Amino acid sequence: MNKREGVTLRRNIKLSVLSVLLLSSVLTGCTSTSPATSPTPAVSDTATKSTGPVAIETSINGWGVKIPEDDFEKKTLDEKLGLNLKVTSGLNADDYKAQLNVRAASNSLPDLMYLEKVQYQEFAKNGLLLDLAPYLDKLKDVKSVLGEENFKKSVVNGKQFGFTLKPNLFVEAYWIRKDWLDKLGLKQPTTPDELFNVAKAFTENDPDGNGKKDTYGITGDASTVFNGIFTLFGTVNSATAGGPNIPMPGGFYLRDGKLINSLYDPNTKQALAYIQKLIAANVVDPDATSAKPADSTTKAYQGKAGIIYNNWTNFARVDSLTKIKAANPNAEWVLIDNLKSPLGGQVGIVDAGAVSQYVAIPATLAKSPEKLDAIFKLLSYTSKGEGSNLVQFGVKDRHFTQDGDKITLTDKATEASYSWIYQFVGRPEQQYLATKFPASAAVIKKSVELPRITILNGFIDLPEGFQAADVRRYIEEEFLKFEYGKSSLDDYDKFLQTLEKTFKYTLLVDQANKQLKENGTLK
Repeated sequence: MNKREGVTLRRNIKLSVLSVLLLSSVLTGCTSTSPATSPTPAVSDTATKSTGPVAIETSINGWGVKIPEDDFEKKTLDEKLGLNLKVTSGLNADDYKAQLNVRAASNSLPDLMYLEKVQYQEFAKNGLLLDLAPYLDKLKDVKSVLGEENFKKSVVNGKQFGFTLKPNLFVEAYWIRKDWLDKLGLKQPTTPDELFNVAKAFTENDPDGNGKKDTYGITGDASTVFNGIFTLFGTVNSATAGGPNIPMPGGFYLRDGKLINSLYDPNTKQALAYIQKLIAANVVDPDATSAKPADSTTKAYQGKAGIIYNNWTNFARVDSLTKIKAANPNAEWVLIDNLKSPLGGQVGIVDAGAVSQYVAIPATLAKSPEKLDAIFKLLSYTSKGEGSNLVQFGVKDRHFTQDGDKITLTDKATEASYSWIYQFVGRPEQQYLATKFPASAAVIKKSVELPRITILNGFIDLPEGFQAADVRRYIEEEFLKFEYGKSSLDDYDKFLQTLEKTFKYTLLVDQANKQLKENGTLK
């Protein structure tokens, strides 16, 4: 799902589309009324009532989702709210963005759409989205569920053009083979030294008992294998801190009230030195720094390594456990849950500014009050209660039963696997996952509650002219040289100088300081 290839090509396409968007916004005269000067429109009072259901088109990146012919979600929502819902989607992120850009150029955007951050901001700045400020009383239910912060995150140039859905849970952490620990008479590591010793034992002491030296202490994929090491040392992986969908090179976080950038954090050099030690001792799978996520997970399943940075879905969900046991009946993977160092002890990150999607309405609907009214009712209904249960779990007494607040899925629950495309206000993620995967509820809770560094990257926009993908690639390349001992850590300051002079890295640091002061995060 993560697309970091073809950045330059997509940037050129985007610039071409934007020139059309600018012309479109001028011709259509899309303007929004400030809430300070205009009262809330009486949507229902001014609408000319239609005699049939109100047609609403929603648009989402569906990742090729298959909507059944008997779409009971649509049928139930249509009947309940007097609608005729239509869902359009893309096969993947690039296809979906391209579809919306084409429709934006012809000023024919869907009635309710999900957008990623950059596209949302572009549409908003070009007058293509409806300012929701005059309609906030219609969104009270939505706001009560999402919270004030998820409306603030959607403000562009002082105007409320949408709202954001809560981010996915941050649950990544190191997992370890408990059965290997038991076989070698070891305990879970609690310090960097103990982690090194366990990884060394997993590599050298034949933990699988096959008489061969064919295992490694640590495996993983190129983008995450050392993420937990950096946070263990109180910093973050500068190459991947922004996450897979935001090419933000470097992590930004507060320490003692001051803004820290991970590249300039002295702890980063200590983390690199520790990783260098692991690699020099040959306890890290040599393929890890170039492996894809699926390949590294397969290696772990096959018993090629005993420690991996991953999430609960691959090591505690029932279907994953089935795969693990099929490959190795004795394997028992558990979270490393008490790993600390004098510099930290966090297992990963939480991005305070992160969102999963932006939800917006086109500016053209200012002239369609009946449709607007129908959309607000749809958002309100699916935000909580029976409507929220419907779009999370399906039809009551068919796909789930309810006893008070307790939801229990039936054997027909899989029929509702596509229902997420109707979750217009998102869902209470941890509660949802605990209901969907009750056998994994305890480990999900534990994963969420593990200590994490709070980063602020989601609040920061990439500055104009800053080639983030190139910077990130350079950091990845140079970090690998440090980690494998091909570059001395004595040359780290030269690396920073190149970042500043050749890649204009100070543009990003200045932008972070400016925006975080503007939103009140940085005093």
